[in-house]
Amino acid sequence: MDEDKISKQALRRGKALSRHAKQSPYVKELMDDFEDRPEELREHIGAESRELTRYLAKREERSRQEEEFFARAPVASKISR
Repeated sequence: MDEDKISKQALRRGKALSRHAKQSPYVKELMDDFEDRPEELREHIGAESRELTRYLAKREERSRQEEEFFARAPVASKISR
């Protein structure tokens, strides 16, 4: 029983590390170099670009889901009365 619990935790930890590594800019750059992808130029580096990257990733995921399900995803309005 304990071995199953430990192996599940190890598997979960391994998946989390893998996910974290895939999001790392260093690993992304290595993968791009390995696969001979064109280099992307960036104007900003730091927290500002990290927020922009997250926002763009959300937008891309939303558009992918809209294409996949043929439906518009609701967008929350930030305008309050």
